[in-house]
Amino acid sequence: QQDQVRQLLQRSGLTEYTEKTLTTPAALFEDLNLTRERGYSYDAEERHQGMSCIGSVKYDDYAEACGGVSISGTSTRFDPLRVPELGATVTEAAVAITLSIGGRLPADHIKATETATRN
Repeated sequence: QQDQVRQLLQRSGLTEYTEKTLTTPAALFEDLNLTRERGYSYDAEERHQGMSCIGSVKYDDYAEACGGVSISGTSTRFDPLRVPELGATVTEAAVAITLSIGGRLPADHIKATETATRN
């Protein structure tokens, strides 16, 4: 799957929106791995200067991603010490929505959810 993404990136590139935008495949893959491990994504001014976002995936009954849940706001409201707590809250909400719509969590997401809620 990484090879397919690399090919796509070679064709289209990574647009730099701010000085914090991930603009290399290596940086993107490192961030994707970290996102998988912790169970949520964290965008610290990558798209818009002064804005941050934390998001987590919700799954359908085939345990495939079908949407997401996120919080966004000014970066001043995303204290780095609170990001794990906020990430856990967003992840818990995504899990609750997944289960309420009859979705199933893939095994790797269950592990990441446990990690997110412990930190």
